[in-house]
Amino acid sequence: MAYLFPTDGVQLIGINLKFPSIEKIITPKAEELNVTDYLAQEKVENESQRHLASLQDSVEHYRAKQQEGDARFWFPDNDGDFFLPLMAQLQNAKEQGRTIRIVHYGDSQIEMDRMTSRLRRYMQKNFGGGGPGMIPLRQVINTPAVSLSTTGTLRYMAPYGDSSVSRCDGHYGPLVHSHRIEGQASTTITASNSRYADSAVMAFNSLRLIFGNRFGPLYVTADSKYGESIEQCEDTEGVQLMEWYFPHPVGRVTLTMSGEADLYGIMVDNGPGVAVDNIPMRGCSGQQFSLIDATELKASYDYMDVGMIILQFGGNSVPYIRGEQALATYGRSLGRQIDRLRRCCPDALILFIGPSDMSTTIDGETMTYPYLPSIVAGIRDSVTAHGAAYWSLYDAMGGYGSMTAWVHQGLAGADHIHFTQQGADMMGDRLVESIDIAYHYFLLRQRWEVSQAMTENQL
Repeated sequence: MAYLFPTDGVQLIGINLKFPSIEKIITPKAEELNVTDYLAQEKVENESQRHLASLQDSVEHYRAKQQEGDARFWFPDNDGDFFLPLMAQLQNAKEQGRTIRIVHYGDSQIEMDRMTSRLRRYMQKNFGGGGPGMIPLRQVINTPAVSLSTTGTLRYMAPYGDSSVSRCDGHYGPLVHSHRIEGQASTTITASNSRYADSAVMAFNSLRLIFGNRFGPLYVTADSKYGESIEQCEDTEGVQLMEWYFPHPVGRVTLTMSGEADLYGIMVDNGPGVAVDNIPMRGCSGQQFSLIDATELKASYDYMDVGMIILQFGGNSVPYIRGEQALATYGRSLGRQIDRLRRCCPDALILFIGPSDMSTTIDGETMTYPYLPSIVAGIRDSVTAHGAAYWSLYDAMGGYGSMTAWVHQGLAGADHIHFTQQGADMMGDRLVESIDIAYHYFLLRQRWEVSQAMTENQL
């Protein structure tokens, strides 16, 4: 049949019938990736290089190792020192009494705290801190990291979503959505008891509310389990901050609010140390930051003490980018978003995580979107040209055709797009392993610099 009929099929009663080519019939399918073995082998290769002959050899090895392998980083200008300023800040955060934030924006791949939770656990284990991070005043997307219960009217506003979502002329804040209070409302924040949550998120010792005043004063009272009722009032225009600190970590606090304001989010932390914020933006491709009022966004970031911004996008654009022109347009848009974020938060590093492998059906066969490898390369080149580092989810999971293996092995869903919880945890750990290489480079370089200084003093 394959010899007799054309490759584009034949018409029969208005139906186009296609038959596989002789090449497809006689060419054996490639052996499916064993995901567990693949990830384990990569980890073994990393561990095997931990002990090198000299300190200087180790420093040079780890600097280069950051840009090697499937889970490597691509740095702007190949700058292997990219993460050093962040690592130095994180190392000193507890001693300086700071809570440094890592803000993780992404599409639906990071909903339910996926991937973010693994990064948070690693960061708080190494640098201290706790709590679920910055959250909205009303639950938008469920998360195992924290529970919210809200009464009264808090109107949801965002620059994305369908026509039922209110728009508000840029007043969205750092969560890229906000809640407007016009009257009275209350929100009870309860620490997580989910089996999927890390123990570090199950208590907090501070609440910090960022909001933009509208008309008249905003009154907020915080009630904790210690019986304290602490009221604050703010009547100043612009982006403002209210803070509550508790003598001991708590697991439940109720905020009672009255007035008119745009509530941008509340930081729920157990500092000092590191806080990692999970900010999912379902259906987005990372092009919404230019729709936020820049002055308000900068003021919010100033209150937050942001050390790094992570942007995890691209998957929602994959089905629609089929050529160089569309890819170039998307790349320029991402560059503008990065430039805007840097203007609003100039001291923060920016890391872009690109799309995963994704499958579609072509001629009855499930395969990677044909243009996806070009999209991955195009996004990488665009973001690094604008000063951001790049980490490829696509490459780190195995590259072309790997999504089918992840689905078959229960690590991704039947849509061939989203990871299961187990798969997301594995990819979160993969990211953490890459960051850990950068941290080891920082520690080794620090030791080497001390040894060099001692040597010079002895001369």
